[in-house]
Amino acid sequence: IANAEENIETNKCSLLKVNKIDSLSGVEGPFDVLLANINKHVILAEMGMMGQHLAAGGVILLSGLLEDDFKDVENEAIKLKYSISVRMTKGAWICLKLEKTKPQS
Repeated sequence: IANAEENIETNKCSLLKVNKIDSLSGVEGPFDVLLANINKHVILAEMGMMGQHLAAGGVILLSGLLEDDFKDVENEAIKLKYSISVRMTKGAWICLKLEKTKPQS
């Protein structure tokens, strides 16, 4: 959190808000970007709620995941109608960018 706040100040970003929370219950949105940097089990438990707090066109960034976690997260993303638009890997760690799948017209 301290790193994020320092980066916000350094880059003079006045529209950003950083919160350290364990659950999205009681949090008011919507948000353009949600970042979850925590273990797979917490991410899986909160993914549905994340979508409810996401603004139209918003994205979810997931980090703190291991390569072995990908299939479980991907399956939950598909179930919740998220697309994984970016996947980055560094060693055994992965970072994912999720977006809501647009309805077919």
